[in-house]
Amino acid sequence: MLIVWFCLLFLALACFSLKITPEENAQLKKICGANYLGDVKRSKRSMDGNVFPRYQPHSTKDHSVRGKLRLQGGRSLSQNEYPWIADLHYNRHLCFGSVISDRHILTAAHCVISIADPDVYPPEECRKKGHINKRNKLEGNWTILVGSGCTDPEVCNSGWLKPDKIYFHEDFNECTVEHDLAIFEFKDNIPHSMASPICMPGRNHSIFHTLKVGGFGSAEAGASRKRYGTIDVDFIGTEGNFVVVEASPEQGICQGDSGGPLFQTDGEEKNVQIGVDSYGGSCRTSLKPNELRIDFTTDVRKYLDWICEKTGVCPIDEDIKESTPSNIWEHLRN
Repeated sequence: MLIVWFCLLFLALACFSLKITPEENAQLKKICGANYLGDVKRSKRSMDGNVFPRYQPHSTKDHSVRGKLRLQGGRSLSQNEYPWIADLHYNRHLCFGSVISDRHILTAAHCVISIADPDVYPPEECRKKGHINKRNKLEGNWTILVGSGCTDPEVCNSGWLKPDKIYFHEDFNECTVEHDLAIFEFKDNIPHSMASPICMPGRNHSIFHTLKVGGFGSAEAGASRKRYGTIDVDFIGTEGNFVVVEASPEQGICQGDSGGPLFQTDGEEKNVQIGVDSYGGSCRTSLKPNELRIDFTTDVRKYLDWICEKTGVCPIDEDIKESTPSNIWEHLRN
């Protein structure tokens, strides 16, 4: 009788688990990273029949959270280009994220929490206070626009989904901004008519010299109209759990794009996410002599086990060549 009870308990937990299955994970590796929605034929396991309730942001009320990043310059996206982009709203636009499975979106931890004492920022001031600040997870009012079927979120009337769970990394540190990762989870599959996932890297995935950042872009710096866009950035090196990149003098990551993906297009024309936008100062219009437009993104390769535990999106083969990162401080001295 006890064995039967444990079997029933196991089945119940399995039914309530929102992680993708090993079979779904294997199929994910085959169809992820498309440049445009519909580039890859979907598996028969597709659950396009599951229809989400569609929402529109119902308020423009501001919320006291840490400032976010927004792209400067770059180019606008075409309709359904980079179909794994996700626009995160908590009463208003706060951040970006990336679709990494049919039920999960990856973003930055600082996007999903409220800071009890915002005066601890910048990080230098936070460290002086010698403590990690109290924070609360923002719950309830999230709406997320998935995919780029509508590239101007100010006029999008459909495609808005409501997440069921939010996780942020247990070791997230407000002072150092380390472990700056969070995950949105859905109980139903994201319809393939809206979005498709980006690929996760291998543990030793080589990083290209030129990468891309996705978020809000504009043809002109300071333009008020928010349209999805992308900019190119140069890989400088790795520093701790961060991938460090440099934007060109005409471009930068500014307020509004935190949590968005840093990615590259591999040889098979698959887009692979390397980092999650965390912090930096590349958007400043005026720079001191020899000052670089530097930004720090959380290195996704360092958190594959955590992502696997929370989502079921797990590495399968590790035969990708190990990267040889340059040293950031040597670059900054030159």
